[in-house]
Amino acid sequence: MNNDYNGGHKIGGYSYFTQSDPREEANNDVSVLQIDSIDSIMIGDCGVINFFIDKTDLKNKDFAKV
Repeated sequence: MNNDYNGGHKIGGYSYFTQSDPREEANNDVSVLQIDSIDSIMIGDCGVINFFIDKTDLKNKDFAKV
């Protein structure tokens, strides 16, 4: 496996992006969940869905803005 690839389904950890990092435009910077395309479910054209949360919201266990 290529160590530069951080794809796949996962909770937390380092996120993988097929294009640009959306965190550059938002305060949500902690990765909560990543869902990757698989053979039977395609996200766009082999994309990835990432869910992020703000550090303060995570500390307060407030997941309303994920």
